[in-house]
Amino acid sequence: NPLRPLELRVLDPACGSGTFLILYLKRLREYAENHYLTDQLVSYVLANVVGYDLNPLAVLAARTNYLLSIGDLLGYARGPVELPVYLADSLIIESAADLRGQVYVLRTSVGVFKIPRSVVDRGILTDVLSILKTSVANRYTVNEFKGLLAGRFNLADDDLQILGELFDVFLKLELEGKNHVWVSIVRNAFAPILKGRFDYLVGNPPWIAWENLPESYREISKELWIHYGIVSTGTARFKRDMAMLFFVRCFDLYLREGGVHGFLVPFTLFKTQAGAGFRTKIANTCRIVVVHDLVTLYPFEGAVNRTAALVAEKPMSESAVSRLYEFRHVVWVNRHGGPMPTDASLDEVLSLTDRYEMLMVPIEANDPGSSWMQITPKALRAIRKVLGSSNYRAYEGVNTAFNQIYFVKILGKDKEGNLIITNPPESGQKKSVKQITAKIEPDLVYPLIRGRDVKKWRVEFKDRYIVVPHNPKTGRPFEGNEMKISYSKTLEYLYHFRDELIQRAIKPFLSTQKQIRELAKKVERAKAELESLKKDDKSSEKKEKIKKLEKEIEKSKKEIAELKMTLYESFYILDNVGIYTFSPYKVLWKPISGAITGKAISFACAVAQMIQTPLLEPKPAIPEHSVMLVPLETISEAHYLAGVLNSTIIKTIIAAYTYELGGYTHILDYIHIPSFDTNNALHKKIAIISQRAHRTAEQIHITNTKNASDLAEELNQTEEELDKAVAQLYGMSDDDLTEVRKLYSVLAGEEAVEEVEEEPEQPKEPTITFTKTTLTPNTEDIITLTVINPNTEKLQLTLQLPNQQQITKEIEQGEHFIEIPLKPLPQGIYNIEYQLTLNGKTIKKETIQLTVAQPRRFRG
Repeated sequence: NPLRPLELRVLDPACGSGTFLILYLKRLREYAENHYLTDQLVSYVLANVVGYDLNPLAVLAARTNYLLSIGDLLGYARGPVELPVYLADSLIIESAADLRGQVYVLRTSVGVFKIPRSVVDRGILTDVLSILKTSVANRYTVNEFKGLLAGRFNLADDDLQILGELFDVFLKLELEGKNHVWVSIVRNAFAPILKGRFDYLVGNPPWIAWENLPESYREISKELWIHYGIVSTGTARFKRDMAMLFFVRCFDLYLREGGVHGFLVPFTLFKTQAGAGFRTKIANTCRIVVVHDLVTLYPFEGAVNRTAALVAEKPMSESAVSRLYEFRHVVWVNRHGGPMPTDASLDEVLSLTDRYEMLMVPIEANDPGSSWMQITPKALRAIRKVLGSSNYRAYEGVNTAFNQIYFVKILGKDKEGNLIITNPPESGQKKSVKQITAKIEPDLVYPLIRGRDVKKWRVEFKDRYIVVPHNPKTGRPFEGNEMKISYSKTLEYLYHFRDELIQRAIKPFLSTQKQIRELAKKVERAKAELESLKKDDKSSEKKEKIKKLEKEIEKSKKEIAELKMTLYESFYILDNVGIYTFSPYKVLWKPISGAITGKAISFACAVAQMIQTPLLEPKPAIPEHSVMLVPLETISEAHYLAGVLNSTIIKTIIAAYTYELGGYTHILDYIHIPSFDTNNALHKKIAIISQRAHRTAEQIHITNTKNASDLAEELNQTEEELDKAVAQLYGMSDDDLTEVRKLYSVLAGEEAVEEVEEEPEQPKEPTITFTKTTLTPNTEDIITLTVINPNTEKLQLTLQLPNQQQITKEIEQGEHFIEIPLKPLPQGIYNIEYQLTLNGKTIKKETIQLTVAQPRRFRG
């Protein structure tokens, strides 16, 4: 059936200026010209190639581009032509419960339009609006209009009444000279319901953070997030992106069963906590065809976005959804050296990139809500030996919430042993205070480690200190009395900034600050009510109410004063402080590192020890909140842990499941690191190797350029030895380690390490993806598939159908259609075998699921 490709329905539900639609129209034209169908193309296009957008200017641009694409074909059109690009909200058509039943609501600058839901659900809205337009133009009365509707449609009295009110709105607009466009606006707004379902959804939905949406839209869409299970109240603190809701909503509303959905989405949806609900939803309701990692291509001009392409099919039944949770994944590695030219053709992009076939797999095997790893099948088998929880726990460093006050520089020491300090401005600070010089006790001053001070195998100390008014034995803040008696000078220094400090958004203050705000609002409301009462006559009843309000105001003010006093008494305390903060040895890493790749390839950690300076006795290094720490009591255990974490094996796992801004404390929740055993020779060996790496890294830092290359080579050899020791720790073979290293090379954008083949080169396994496996029963139909063939010779594909039919076809790289022409298949789900042959030798033999079912028809 040569008309079949023209019959396919395609929707871009966030079409913008129509880029995807226009490119698709171009492909359809090429097909039509090759099959001598140009005269029939326009009628199919206008019915089947559709776009929606919420931006009026974007819709105007898309319609213009659409018209330019098919303008020369309009002579073949039959009847009126309506360009199928609509000004509509793809996500939300507001509904409400009217006293007379369910209605759809459209709010506009000229009023509120209400339409009975039954009219839309029955698919008669277009006809009703046509009658309304004619009736308004001819100045019918509302009863005459309702009579017309009653004569043509079997409508309930309540529906007729609602439509009569709609007629009144339009008649008023007509009398005011404003009626010319509103029927079209209403029809546009309801296009997402009226246009039915599609074979393909394609596009780039809006990437908008939840907190950047208008308050009204957040309120309207809130129920949808909960309905689709992509967010819950427990994860509200995580940043959500509208692209998540757009994908699942459009998949639900507009895609037919067996249809395919391809969207550009933020790549971080597959790795961050904010995307947990989204990942669970798509894994359990879609057949995920492929996820493309396009991050290093930077496909959006002038923007550095982490971009992915997600392609999923809507299954015909729940049984067609895989619960294996292993999804095809393609990593595109940019060899261009900069953003991919946006005007480049696909062939040009292919020549500038490498593509690696991989998998996306949840890091927790049975939990698709956990972060998805980018991994190869062979590396996955090796890495499964490492995954699991660890007895080691990581913490965030100290959060001052006002660095310029607590981060100090020591200028000297007085005769009594007090430190002379100042609080210089900090780079990147959002809040600042006056810089002062003061004397404080040395007891609460510690060497400070910031994110930029943490390197691989090395922690730098850069003459900056932090004031920590907490007891190192308990981790708790010193009580006010003890501060006044033992640390009066430190307290006096902090008093300079008390008003600023009580405003900090730290966990110990948040509940108290919230109570103060709520009481303050309560006082304001009571005062307003009091003022209103005082203006009226003073009846005894009102006098009594005035007294009651005055008492409530005084009580609330007293409570506010008491709460403020609790803040004033503990104004100096810090967040994220515990006994662990003061441990003598720490393994440190920073979560923010590396280029924009979508992978945490630059993870690195180092051991921090006690630090002594000329003006301060040996003290534990204190990391700021942007540094993660694992507290340890012995130097050997610290180096053992750092050695394991810095190995290529662990770095690969971290790179695979998180991204360059995501290396937080959860790392040790997913990686099983055996507890250090002083009697275990392998544990001690790893610790010794780590100590050697730290020494070499320090020498590289302080040595001259002449010896740097020799030391770098020495460090490389040390890390090679470390990798083998850590592989032994997890029972990995040399082949396992090789596969993990290959994976890291791909994720890091390096050349993948290939082993030298001693035997003659074997045929490389092609990748074959069946993109359409749903057929209409008892009808000739097609299966579609895409082939990536790394071999130069053509392949032979053999399909063994369930009714004893066998189809054999020669295929090469690209997209293919396999016709099912002989005996149409009855309805059912079939497992069919396919075989790939190269030069007479079978190189692949697998089974796919074929679904034969009647497509659902949308009434409308």
